[in-house]
Amino acid sequence: QGKPLKIIYSHLKNSTYNGKKIFKVEFTFTLKKNTSGKKRIPAILYYEPTKTINYSDLGANVEIDMEATFYDEDGKKIDMTGSLISFASLNRDLDKGVDRSEYVQGFNGRYIKINGSSIEAHNGKAISSIPSNEHKSHGSRFEVGEWDQHNSTKSWYGAIVGKAEGKARRRHENGGRPSGLPPL
Repeated sequence: QGKPLKIIYSHLKNSTYNGKKIFKVEFTFTLKKNTSGKKRIPAILYYEPTKTINYSDLGANVEIDMEATFYDEDGKKIDMTGSLISFASLNRDLDKGVDRSEYVQGFNGRYIKINGSSIEAHNGKAISSIPSNEHKSHGSRFEVGEWDQHNSTKSWYGAIVGKAEGKARRRHENGGRPSGLPPL
């Protein structure tokens, strides 16, 4: 907790922004809060830069900051202002009467709703607008297994787009699998 974890993906292929080749991206994750009192949580780090990390909240409420920095072939930072970012895999369900929500807050930009998605912007937070986007019996359009998969054609259902307006940060809360970050 409180110690940044940096993941670097380099030698990227077929990755450009505004005509510039994206050669490297650095993701920095920082566990900011964990109501269990533990200073660590289990996490899986992926070799795939559009998946990045999967973590467990161990039944507690956690807050994780994520910062992404993009670099060109010369090692210079790329200004991503104006880029479109996918915030995906934002689950919400009532677990034994407890609202288990994954959401994004603290994003330095503007949220853009995807037509038909369960995710909307509310007071600076991108979160499911329905109490459960995981189960049809709780009001979801799809079962979680239909949309919450990395290559699902329905992953848009648990996603929202962000338009970057400066240095972007993402906070993913209450456990989950941050994924679907800027297209590479």
